[in-house]
Amino acid sequence: MALPLGFCAMTIFLLVCGFANAQARSHIYEHAWQEFSNCFGFSTGVESDVSIECCTSVTTLNRMAKKFKNAPGVICHCIEDMAWAYRTPYVASRIPDIPIQCNEHLSFPISNNMDCNK
Repeated sequence: MALPLGFCAMTIFLLVCGFANAQARSHIYEHAWQEFSNCFGFSTGVESDVSIECCTSVTTLNRMAKKFKNAPGVICHCIEDMAWAYRTPYVASRIPDIPIQCNEHLSFPISNNMDCNK
């Protein structure tokens, strides 16, 4: 039994959209990993001050979070994965210092473990 042409076209369309969405998430994730690495030392307690590079990265990540609907959740997952990958937890008391010292509101959460889908 042959499938209707419309069904096949819709299936291909959904597969392409899903692939494009996965590519976009992957791009955001990779970019977030690169950018947040500038804040990793401070947020884990290794460095004593928030660097100018961290502040620049926070600004960049905020722009991404505002531009792409799914970016805040992807950035959140990336930041959590970074702590897990390096087996170095974030120091919770340092996280609020990042937006204060960078004079920038965070449009994405920073945490060791939270529900990034909210």
